[in-house]
Amino acid sequence: MARPNSTNIKRTISEFHRLGIKSIINVQIPGEHASCGPRLEPSGFTYDPKDLMDAGIFFYNFGWKDYREASMTNILDMVKVLSFALSEGKVCDKQEKLFLIKRNSVIRSLWPYFDPT
Repeated sequence: MARPNSTNIKRTISEFHRLGIKSIINVQIPGEHASCGPRLEPSGFTYDPKDLMDAGIFFYNFGWKDYREASMTNILDMVKVLSFALSEGKVCDKQEKLFLIKRNSVIRSLWPYFDPT
């Protein structure tokens, strides 16, 4: 799944609960890719993050422009949140049980340097 959307969010939440996924880290900027895929919700995403939070799933958003560099401070904040999320339960991704939306490989690759346990 590239991005959750309002059409499949209930099924997505059920699947996250089944897998023990408790956090989503999204680095997409609200409004980004407005003409790609399903329509955007007022949140600026294809889903409403409140639905996830109401279901007990932590939601973190760090805006990071496509094809741009993020500041070291922002990257460190993302890695700290990833470390917390992993300590609280699974975080998921279609590849490695880590659900990070957009530009995820950078965060995933830096995390072991921050928290090598």
